[in-house]
Amino acid sequence: FVSMIKNQFGVNIKKLRSDNAKDYFNHTLNFFCQKEGIIHESSCVHTPQQNGIAERKNGHLLDQTRALIFQNNVPKIFWGEAVLTATYLINRLPSTILSSKSPMEVLKSFYPHITHTNNHQPRIFGCVSFVHVHSNGRGKLDALIDKNWKQAMELEMEALEKNNTWKLVTLPPGKKPVGCKWVYTVKYRADGTIERYKARLVAKGFTQTYGVDYLETFAPVAKMNTVRVIFQCLAKEFEIKTLGKLKYFLGIEGAHSKKGIFISQQKYITDLLKETGKTACKPASTPVDPNIKLGSAEEDVAVDKEMYQRLVGKLIYLSHTRPDIAFAVSLVSQFMHQPKEAHLQAALRIVQYLKGTPGRGILFKRNKNVSLEAYTDADYAGSVVDRRSTTGYCTFLGGNLVTWKSKKQSVVARSSAEVEFRAMAQGICELLWLKIILEDLRIKWDEPMRLYCDNKSAISIAHNPVQHDRTKHIEVDRHFIKEKLDSGLICTPYVSAQDQLADILTKGLNSSNFERIISKLGMENTYSPA
Repeated sequence: FVSMIKNQFGVNIKKLRSDNAKDYFNHTLNFFCQKEGIIHESSCVHTPQQNGIAERKNGHLLDQTRALIFQNNVPKIFWGEAVLTATYLINRLPSTILSSKSPMEVLKSFYPHITHTNNHQPRIFGCVSFVHVHSNGRGKLDALIDKNWKQAMELEMEALEKNNTWKLVTLPPGKKPVGCKWVYTVKYRADGTIERYKARLVAKGFTQTYGVDYLETFAPVAKMNTVRVIFQCLAKEFEIKTLGKLKYFLGIEGAHSKKGIFISQQKYITDLLKETGKTACKPASTPVDPNIKLGSAEEDVAVDKEMYQRLVGKLIYLSHTRPDIAFAVSLVSQFMHQPKEAHLQAALRIVQYLKGTPGRGILFKRNKNVSLEAYTDADYAGSVVDRRSTTGYCTFLGGNLVTWKSKKQSVVARSSAEVEFRAMAQGICELLWLKIILEDLRIKWDEPMRLYCDNKSAISIAHNPVQHDRTKHIEVDRHFIKEKLDSGLICTPYVSAQDQLADILTKGLNSSNFERIISKLGMENTYSPA
């Protein structure tokens, strides 16, 4: 700054006046002032009027900054950009003190051209902007230029012919054949590098007419629970179609060994740490503090709603392979409509926990056992907002964890036995669904499915055929569970609270109990923390 003033305006700075902030009293600044012959003057303590010009300009600048923030409803994280914008505008607006001239005009003797600043047209601060996504250049003529696309098209044609996709038939009178087109995509590995070029030949379904060519449409979408069941069944066979060993699927990394198949989302966690600025943070031992009950925090400061929802959304997808964060994610997702600072800190604690365990995932061990088991638990009146309880269950197929859930119940319960009973009903529904999936895969298991519960009252209600006034409001669940018990599909052995694996899905635990349950769930950490 001193060199610019001297070169551009031919003026030497003789004095530097400031307040008594410690930033102005350091060896570097003192040495510079001595070298340049500049006298440093400071105002007296509690006497800001001695530095009135700078104090007044600070007030003017901050007033403009607050106006920009409030008027455009911009989050506080853009405070620095708002200060720079206010400075930019003040320097270019006319002032009555300067005879209706702008500071830039007085300083440089010409009126600044705002439209040519940084070669960009001026925009209102806080306006919505859109990032331009550059095209990868995959058009219908790319196959004529890039040999990779030509090879991909040849492989697609070979696969279609090998699978007997087409059947030559006579075209009905008055009908037109449905055309087809090529769709080109690039498949990436877990580290972001290109794995292969993929070309797909698809039908032009948009040329068909509703009511003439078709009557209904259906798009099958696989649940992540189903995907994990398939992983368990594939623990014996690593080959999938003609693609070889599974390495990357929907953001999930797969690794193979003699033990079985291991799935994790290490790259997803690494990207999340970079996005949240937590790459150098101190790792947390657990995803949620067991000593803190998260409430609505109405007195707390509000945070950016979209940013909070985006962060929690990423954590929800991450919980598909991380049952250890399922309860914590379920907890922070309850405040998506009006997040406060306490909720954001709770979500960031999950990220801090992930910092210490980026490579933790689920190992599907190789075995021939196809037994179905489930653990159900509930945290009675755990929510401090509405006193609803949290249901948690996890199911095992052949000793391997395949599905889990942590969710707040939709009604307020009057006893711990009631919430445990509702959790049992949900666990039975999950077991029945898994049994149907296995039957579709032609895998049979005729023995009773075990449903472990740590509440003896709930187990007694399930086996007791007598109706009571205290349980008539859960009559549907009672008859449902009793029916499955009488048919021999389900058995409900008692498990102690110490061995209740679903406990991790209903409440925050200390680090020792947390790690003990994690090891029993079959989770392993194959990578060291970054």
